[in-house]
Amino acid sequence: FGCGIRDAYAHSPAPLIDTYLTIDGAYQEWCYKRFGKKLNKRNVLPALRCLQGHPESGHIYMKLISKILHEKLKFTSTAHGRCIYKKYIDGKLALALRQVGGILIACEEESLAKDLANKIGILVGFKDEIEKGDIPIEFFGFIHELNGAGMRQLSGRARASAGKRLQRFLP
Repeated sequence: FGCGIRDAYAHSPAPLIDTYLTIDGAYQEWCYKRFGKKLNKRNVLPALRCLQGHPESGHIYMKLISKILHEKLKFTSTAHGRCIYKKYIDGKLALALRQVGGILIACEEESLAKDLANKIGILVGFKDEIEKGDIPIEFFGFIHELNGAGMRQLSGRARASAGKRLQRFLP
């Protein structure tokens, strides 16, 4: 099962190196409409969260989601890789694979995957989002393709196949 965090980097803390942004016309107009205040375009604003394209954003987000999975949800990393996590829930194995803003959850029941996705979304979200019931995660259900590998749900198991991906390279 898959889920995606909306604005994953924006939910991460600020970069370690102070980052500032110049004020453009669109932001100046938005600020005036929202707050009735005209900003001087010669000023700069501090980035309080990570931004797409900043060199530290990926690493900072990885640390955030790993902390949530390890410390809050009590998953452990597998021996195979830091982006693969495992946990037994009510005696059943649940695996999570972290890829940027997407998370794949392998478990027997869709309801368990939905519950885990919801918990992750609540832990990633801002306080005002959660209070409004706007949890910043979307549950996609069963994933049919992952990075070019086809996925099929069989009775009792899922099967991955790289056939479609490999056919692209054949004459």
